[in-house]
Amino acid sequence: MGVSIERAIVIYNTESPESKSVASHYIKERKIPVENLIGLKLSLEDSITMTQFKKELKTPLRKKIEERKLWEKDTSGNVISSKFDVIVTTFGMPYKISATSVPAGTDAEGNPTPEKKRTHLETDASSVDSELTLLHMGQYPHEKPLNNPFFKKEYKPLKRGQLSFFLVGRIDAPSSQDCIRMIDDAIQIEKRGLKGMCYIDKAIKEGGYIMGDQWLDSIIKDNKEKGIMTVVEETKDVFVTNYPMTDAALYYGWYSHQFSGPFLNPKFTLPKGSVAVHIHSFSASDLRSPRKRWCGPILASGAAATLGNVHEPLLHLTAHLDHFHHQLLAGKTLIESAWTATPSISWQNVVLGDPFYRPFANSLPSSKKIYNVLSDLAPISTKTKFNTLINIAEKAQSAELFEAVGLIYTTLNAHEKSPVYFRKAQELAKDDETLIRNIQHQISYYRKYDQKEKALTVLKANLLDYKEKTVGISLLAMKHILDPPAPPPVQAK
Repeated sequence: MGVSIERAIVIYNTESPESKSVASHYIKERKIPVENLIGLKLSLEDSITMTQFKKELKTPLRKKIEERKLWEKDTSGNVISSKFDVIVTTFGMPYKISATSVPAGTDAEGNPTPEKKRTHLETDASSVDSELTLLHMGQYPHEKPLNNPFFKKEYKPLKRGQLSFFLVGRIDAPSSQDCIRMIDDAIQIEKRGLKGMCYIDKAIKEGGYIMGDQWLDSIIKDNKEKGIMTVVEETKDVFVTNYPMTDAALYYGWYSHQFSGPFLNPKFTLPKGSVAVHIHSFSASDLRSPRKRWCGPILASGAAATLGNVHEPLLHLTAHLDHFHHQLLAGKTLIESAWTATPSISWQNVVLGDPFYRPFANSLPSSKKIYNVLSDLAPISTKTKFNTLINIAEKAQSAELFEAVGLIYTTLNAHEKSPVYFRKAQELAKDDETLIRNIQHQISYYRKYDQKEKALTVLKANLLDYKEKTVGISLLAMKHILDPPAPPPVQAK
């Protein structure tokens, strides 16, 4: 059934005119009851203490909710039902709760103990939003993450006798203008459905980090089932700067401490309605900066939604992107997809974007033929369907469709045919981005299969012709990876 827009409250900071502007725009465009708009006098700082959170945010918010009779309590004062399921926080509100030390005291034997720093799993640092999930609870331990009862399950609202929590989403970004644009883009794009390509930047990790790459592998599999054209960077490097990441409706990547690749290009923009997430411990620690970490730069680049963490979450406790992506593709809202993919509450995560955005709820035909062809044929799991795609590409002499054939071939046992189709796409390309991207596909293919010399041959054959083009600079960046220049000679003293 899913959450409903009428059952949301929207909070803003009365000390910030921009916060009220974003909140007012949201309730107007989403037709949320005006009585569900709540203003609180809050700090203008990004980070507050747990004491501030309880005194300035949680307690006043509970009081206003009770005044408006938005929830019901039993005779013991416990919240047993609510008229809202979703809490929307906005630009201008604090989003981080800072860590405190374990205070000095005495141990069980009466010996004095010094003040000490908390460990990762004992910290009381968290995101404001994750603490608001437990708004109905007066007391609970803040010094550790709590289990999400709906992890990889269907969310159920708070009802008498049931364990639950509130879904909290944040409309926040480097500027209030970004926030307004995120709201408008989400509403516009969900009417026809999100169309475009998916770019995945794997990290090729080992040990306890391998699950991140496993999530991305599952996303690749889901995309194949749905007919979503997917480009994968399968080395330890990230997509190079100026990589022609066009039509990037979806982006999932890791692991770089600061935004990188195409996001470094100030002219790079993501399409309307795009969802982009980069796995990183502190991806949302500076979410209002367009030039720090990941969440801010992603949203400043045009994305409608992203996920992040304000402090170290530990990989297994951050949002499991495979489940998040699967839920989005199933037509679920951003807020449900994110929270049912997150193992813990009272922890570090934030969900950024219109909480009710459903990018894949509808699927009207795209203005680009390639996306219609791929979705109509999906899943391309038989030889007959695959041959049909090749025949359509041949008949149309379409660079984009030949690129799709090459990308699908890389997932099959007959992957050695991939470069043939990438070269064909390169020859037929009508724009620089498609041309350069298909050269990069050939290089990536040979790198994946440890054929460095062939990768260098392709690179050198095209570098002189295209390195002057803006997106062609990405070939020069690739040369520095594959064939780095010799270090300068040591100067004699």
